[in-house]
Amino acid sequence: MNGLIYWLDMAGVIVFALSGVILACRSRMDPFGMLVLAAVTGIGGGTLRDLVLGVRPVFWVTDPTYLWVILVTVGLAILGFHYIHRLSRGFLPVADAFGLALFVVIGAHKALQLGTSGLVAVLMGMMTGVAGGMVRDMLARRVPMVLREEIYATAAIAGGIAYVGLDAMGAPVPLAIALSLATTLGLRLAAIHWHLALPTFAWVVIPRSPEASPPPGEEVASPAPRRTAAAQGAGAHDSPRPVTAQEEPLMSRPDIHTRLLSWLALCVLALQLSACAVQPSDADPAERHRLAAEQIRATYEAVLPELSTGKRRHYAQRLYRVTGDARYLPANREYMAHLGERLKAEIAELAVPGQVERLARQSVEGYSRRTEKQRARAEMFAEWEEIAYARGLLFRLVQAHYHGMLDEIPGHERALEYLGDLPWAAFLSDPEVLGVYAAQVANQVHFLHQLGVMDLRREVEAAFRRRYPPDTLATLSTAEYRNWLYGLTHFVIAASRYYQQEVDAEAYAWVLESFEAQSGRILRDATEDIQAEVALSFLLTGREGHPLVGRVRDALAAAVDPASGMIPSPDGSTDLERGEHRNVLAIMVLGWQGRLYPGPLM
Repeated sequence: MNGLIYWLDMAGVIVFALSGVILACRSRMDPFGMLVLAAVTGIGGGTLRDLVLGVRPVFWVTDPTYLWVILVTVGLAILGFHYIHRLSRGFLPVADAFGLALFVVIGAHKALQLGTSGLVAVLMGMMTGVAGGMVRDMLARRVPMVLREEIYATAAIAGGIAYVGLDAMGAPVPLAIALSLATTLGLRLAAIHWHLALPTFAWVVIPRSPEASPPPGEEVASPAPRRTAAAQGAGAHDSPRPVTAQEEPLMSRPDIHTRLLSWLALCVLALQLSACAVQPSDADPAERHRLAAEQIRATYEAVLPELSTGKRRHYAQRLYRVTGDARYLPANREYMAHLGERLKAEIAELAVPGQVERLARQSVEGYSRRTEKQRARAEMFAEWEEIAYARGLLFRLVQAHYHGMLDEIPGHERALEYLGDLPWAAFLSDPEVLGVYAAQVANQVHFLHQLGVMDLRREVEAAFRRRYPPDTLATLSTAEYRNWLYGLTHFVIAASRYYQQEVDAEAYAWVLESFEAQSGRILRDATEDIQAEVALSFLLTGREGHPLVGRVRDALAAAVDPASGMIPSPDGSTDLERGEHRNVLAIMVLGWQGRLYPGPLM
């Protein structure tokens, strides 16, 4: 969906840049003048919007593609100068109308992504659509279209209201875009064709009736004699005669509509200046972090129904636990219903002879081998075949436990007994396993304890520290280093029952001290998801004020791609499905509220 928004934005830049080129040609400007008008029209409104919303740097600085598009548009226009020169005068307002409609959608969408109110989003849509054209017209010494008679800003406002209203009602984004475009474009084209305008107010002078008596102390002049043309020329510098009159406002039609729109433009300018004055500066990182979290959240919640069931569960479960927001309950309940049915069927199969062995083989054979890390894990599971299946059962049982539904699963005791008979101590303490599976080892040792199967926490922590002694960390490859970091974070995260309760900082001081000692390399070599989990380890232990938390937050906020509204993968991918884990962790770190909510319970 963000790809659609991005290409609509590009289309708007092209159309508005072309309108700037057309006006430059008609104003007999040189190629540099054409480039200036194309640029201010194409990116002027979006630049002002980003400045008002506090987006730093503005969109075309982080993505120079916009500038290249403008350069190519101007270059092609110069090559086709004779064709552009022959375009009818009606083409410019039509092209401007299309650009206006596109930019209204883009401005409103971006404002909503940043967590603004609906009113602000409507104004940002209007500003994005109107501001560039105003500057274009003023540079060409023309009355800006927004200050002329036909409906212009009103069309932009109507389109913005349509988009924001449909978004608030939960309409699909493509539908909101289509209806907003139709609203703005329809109103603007109708105004051009039929010269539609809003009614305006004008102050007119109505002379008093000659029979009326003047108020005390007020002079009434006698009617002036009719003057000849010669007399008029001779008396051009005479003082005007005194006139007694009564002024009263009357409603008139489009003749003085410009005045009303001029006041509207002044009000918008005042709003822009006041908004700029209160925008958080770079010295206000907390607000910058919050806006980054809201941008990522808006991106994902626009497509949440389109994500897979597992990703919806992962996203909704975590955000419920750090916000308590009821909007995340439906996805959690959907997952719990599915989980309950699966566990009932799975536990019934445990009693079937040979079924566990078959499931274990399927788990090993079906394990992904796309990356080097996955291939190493597949080889590991080939040696621990039954664990390959049991780890999934363990995960599903602990999820049922977290949601308060384990006791309702028939035969769950049989499943716990089955897990208790497996060689977990040997598996979780194996140096080879720890070398490729550290985070999952930390998870599983805590899951086993939380379900009451066995307590291997101290034993496995000791094995982990033996596998990664401090004096060897500098020699680890990047992949090995990330595995070590990932394992450390999950000792804390799993102990919190996955963001349901705070963790004793003293019990995991060895983890936090390791992070402190490695802070430089963490920021240099760790991926954004691992950095986020490092910060979450401090947050879960009540140490939000630690300097490393602030540095990770700065890094995560800076990593957000304005075009896609998310943190891309290390290779630049903006696939929302694959990037969900990384981005939900970023939302949690950047938007941390300091309170945890267990469950949700069934």
